[in-house]
Amino acid sequence: MKYELNDDEFNALSDDQKSAYGQSGDVYRLQVDGLPDIEALKSENERLKSHSQTLLDEKKAEAAKARQAEKEAADKAAEQAKSSGKLDEMEAAYQRKFDAQQAELQAIKQQQSQNAITTESIKLASELTTDPARRDLLVDQIKLRLRFEDGKVQVLDENGELTVSDTKQLVEQIKTAPRYAPLIDAPKGSGAPATGQHGSGAKKPSELTEAERIEFAKKDPEGFRQAFSK
Repeated sequence: MKYELNDDEFNALSDDQKSAYGQSGDVYRLQVDGLPDIEALKSENERLKSHSQTLLDEKKAEAAKARQAEKEAADKAAEQAKSSGKLDEMEAAYQRKFDAQQAELQAIKQQQSQNAITTESIKLASELTTDPARRDLLVDQIKLRLRFEDGKVQVLDENGELTVSDTKQLVEQIKTAPRYAPLIDAPKGSGAPATGQHGSGAKKPSELTEAERIEFAKKDPEGFRQAFSK
């Protein structure tokens, strides 16, 4: 069942199916216990983006003002330094300051990008499973398929190249990919998956590496859920 429906999609459902949805504004959303507050995630994402943009704008303004002041001071000092042979030293010092400012601006942009990708990955993973452990594994995989560029999150293909797909299409791709099947909630009424052996020896769940967790989830989804729900 889709997480979010418009009026036409909702009206096409049976009464039993409609009972699983709740109206939120102009759309209908699937009501699932334990599902994170998507609206809160969106709101937090917007807050982080706004805050990061404000910091970036302030840093840009401060950097521009500082560069102008330093240029004026450098021009004045250069005239005085010409006669003393210190011009090259002053130019090197100015370049070091400029490079430091550029590095700081780049760090802010990088943090803004990471915040946006993490928030979007959590949102998409939450549409695929309500299990916290499996959601975390999906978040790690979804992050690899997203890039923050031109102020928005864009979808990459498996080779890291930009695509024309949107995040909804990415969710559908993940749903149909066999390797993600153990991490995705089964449709209601489809029955529970069979259990198996995960081969992780005597290790505790908390001691498993990420690779072992993924292998465990693939071989024994039910055992994986039980181990990480404790």
